[in-house]
Amino acid sequence: MPTSLPIVDPVLIFALAMGIFLLAPVIFERMKIPGLVGLIFFGAVVGPNVLNLLARDFTFELLGQVGLLYLVFLAGLELDLNRFNEYRRRSIIFGVLSFGVPMGLAVAVMPLLGFGYPAAVLIGAIIGSHTLLAYPVASRLGIVKNPAVITVIGGTLVTDTLALTVLAVVAGSLTGELDALFWVRLFGVLAIYVGIVMVAVPKVGKWFFRNVPSQAPAEFIFLMVVLFAVAWAAKLAGAEPIIGAFLAGLTLNRLIPLNSPLMTRVRFVGNALFIPFFLLSVGMLVDPRVLVQSAEVWIIAGVLTLLVHVGKFAGAWGSKMLFGYNREEGLTMFGLSSPQAAATLAVTFVGLEIGLFGEAVVNAVIIMIVVTVFVGPSLVERFGRELALQEERRPYDPSEAPRRILIPISNPATADALMDISFLLRGKDSEEPLYPLMVVRGTEQGSEAQVAEAEKMLSHAVLYAAGADVPVSPLTRVDQNIATGVTRALAETRTSIVVVGWDGRSSGARGAVFGTVLDQLLEQSRQTVIVAKMGHPLNTTGRIVLIVPPASDRHPGFTAAASLMKRLASEVDAKLEAIVVGDDVERYRDVLVSLRPEHPTEVNAVEGWGPLLWELRTRLEPQDLVVVLSSRRGTLGWSRELERLPGQLSSLVPESFLMVYPSDMEVAAGSAEMGEPRGSTSNLPMPLASDRIVIPATGATYRDVLRNILSSHFPPGAELAGVLERLADSEEEFSSEIRPGLALSHALIAGLEEPLMFLGICPGGIRFPNVETPARAIFILLGSSEKRFDHMRLLTRTARRLRDADDPAALFETSSVEEVEAWFRDHARPEASADRHARTR
Repeated sequence: MPTSLPIVDPVLIFALAMGIFLLAPVIFERMKIPGLVGLIFFGAVVGPNVLNLLARDFTFELLGQVGLLYLVFLAGLELDLNRFNEYRRRSIIFGVLSFGVPMGLAVAVMPLLGFGYPAAVLIGAIIGSHTLLAYPVASRLGIVKNPAVITVIGGTLVTDTLALTVLAVVAGSLTGELDALFWVRLFGVLAIYVGIVMVAVPKVGKWFFRNVPSQAPAEFIFLMVVLFAVAWAAKLAGAEPIIGAFLAGLTLNRLIPLNSPLMTRVRFVGNALFIPFFLLSVGMLVDPRVLVQSAEVWIIAGVLTLLVHVGKFAGAWGSKMLFGYNREEGLTMFGLSSPQAAATLAVTFVGLEIGLFGEAVVNAVIIMIVVTVFVGPSLVERFGRELALQEERRPYDPSEAPRRILIPISNPATADALMDISFLLRGKDSEEPLYPLMVVRGTEQGSEAQVAEAEKMLSHAVLYAAGADVPVSPLTRVDQNIATGVTRALAETRTSIVVVGWDGRSSGARGAVFGTVLDQLLEQSRQTVIVAKMGHPLNTTGRIVLIVPPASDRHPGFTAAASLMKRLASEVDAKLEAIVVGDDVERYRDVLVSLRPEHPTEVNAVEGWGPLLWELRTRLEPQDLVVVLSSRRGTLGWSRELERLPGQLSSLVPESFLMVYPSDMEVAAGSAEMGEPRGSTSNLPMPLASDRIVIPATGATYRDVLRNILSSHFPPGAELAGVLERLADSEEEFSSEIRPGLALSHALIAGLEEPLMFLGICPGGIRFPNVETPARAIFILLGSSEKRFDHMRLLTRTARRLRDADDPAALFETSSVEEVEAWFRDHARPEASADRHARTR
């Protein structure tokens, strides 16, 4: 047991720090305050100026500095470089405004408090910079790709560079060294440093990921080496380490996809360990005693706090007005740019060392920092959450539809590459698991040993997916025919995409494309199939070359497949170049550029297959990935050249390509989105017919009410009982409540040709399982089990429209079909929801 304070036992120090990291966010988030504010508060409480449990010694200074560099590094890694380039001008303008306005205020106001102009300028640099302390909040809310957030992140580099440049100039002016050599050393050396880092780090990174075997510890340690080496080199170039850390993140950005296992590990270590240590060390700087001992500190702190918030608000709101951002985006920008810590502390302590400031200014700056780190994250938490809700409510985007992906695995050596592709296609917000599959050739009897071996191989895929924080559901099937086993798994899991590997060897049979198994799989399936032959790690891809054969746009699955490849290019942050073979390039350019997600797309053309192969042989580079939008035999867009293309591509330099076979399943006309025109004067949404509206819907239990509503379409018998059972099973497991009093129950039914919607009005209300409020308006949506994703799309649109409708109580009081139609017309129009959440650009 310690007999004196502060605690010196390293084990107890670490245990106390870990306890704070665990409890502080939980306690403060229960009070609706960002958790990182709790870490700073507890740092002040246990620090040397209050309870004195922990000393801010070399160890905490070291870990605090590491956490700060890690925070800035993570911001650089997660920055969407394509959108950053798109908004680069905005970032520069915002950075200048966010730095210039506080600087002007400081130069105008601080001399009135007795400060000289050099000190006033340095204070302007202090409050003009900002630290992305609230970035973890934005990352957690999923708004880091919002244009306003990207503008702030890019502007951080501008503000901190300007602040540290002003520091160097002011310090140099006090020693009389503002000569030509000073300016050359300041900007010339820094420019050389930036140039070397921008060129060397990506090359070293690509070499490492290509040549070093994929091992989680080695990859993470490589990133740490780059981070701290580049940050240290920044000091040699006359800049602060935080500039180097941000630059390291930017240069490694394209090599680490956001949804990769490596990025998951980077986030985990930072959020669980390094960043909390930084926040704890910031809190330990707070000395509450100065608040009662010096009125001067109060005055300076109050003025600095006022100036920083007025200046940062003016910079954020001015940028909002210039760039057409909405209110929530403007206030989120203000919250992100107001916290002070990194460059603020650096400039403050240098000002103390060179004699421009006294300790009163240092204490006042620390108080100002504490206020800003409370205000900034709280603003981001509040208005960032509204931004996230706006993103959820935006019009339906087919590129973000749920994807269920099956990954047949036959070679453990290629399993990681197939899983990497699947991670990126799945999307980080999807709740669907991945389905790695092993098919054992044989019969149910006598295959126990092979099944055990297959499950052993699948365990690696499970562990690899766990590293990326992606749920998996491993499958093992036994079948005499491998392709049939895969097809059976497709039907059982209702998969929409298959990602399968190929070793580059064909069976040699006439008409064969890949070999017996893959050719049979293509023949037996209708889902999107992606055949991958990867010769380099996916994260080192610099360019995706998309081959578009003639008449591809006539294929029913063309736009979905092209959108999928745009998502892949966006996730790996690679250039996307489409080559149209022997067709109208302008027609394809219009389609490809307009497809979501947004990603820069260059579209070119060649006259035929011969010129295409010559283009590929002469222009492909080792980091390129070729993607062919192919077609199955006998479908629109198929040609014999597509059968020979895989073999030809396997002999080219990159040896990395994907053959994408789009889904042959057309979207049924009956799967129209809720709210699309019905082609009649009815105001009811497409799947809902007047004869399927039951008023009143009666019954003693929710099952009775559902049966009463379904009886408007299904006669008594086995079919009605089966549908009712499917709905009841869903209700017992999940809540169907869209909003209080309004339920949307749904189920997938085999053999259903078109979706069906029902509505029952239950005036007295009926209680459903997992729902607190009795339901008075019960919607039922039935979809075909063969068209699951059409059903999910329609379900999403329906839920959004009902959730955003005005005055649901008016629906509860309807007593006729005509009144229901009037309610949809007046309170639940499809365009009303979109208008309500549209954002002006």
